[in-house]
Amino acid sequence: MGWRDRVKFLMQIHDSLLFELDEDEEFVRSFLGWVEQVMTGVVKLLVPVKVDFKTGKNWGEMTKYKLEGKRNEQSQAVLSRTIIRTS
Repeated sequence: MGWRDRVKFLMQIHDSLLFELDEDEEFVRSFLGWVEQVMTGVVKLLVPVKVDFKTGKNWGEMTKYKLEGKRNEQSQAVLSRTIIRTS
């Protein structure tokens, strides 16, 4: 089973992307790592791009999700944010 079967892009809201994902924690971590890599590595800017993640079963239950090994967030400018919703 590939990512196509486990991820559904729902919408973009300003600087946020909303996905529906499989609830498997290992898959969520893997997918979020890939999203972070894509969003921060597409273009080199003078300021680093920071990507935040939130997860939850619905919009009202979203909580921050931190990937292990993320860089020091205080040295980065907030230019992009991704919101992930698990089904």
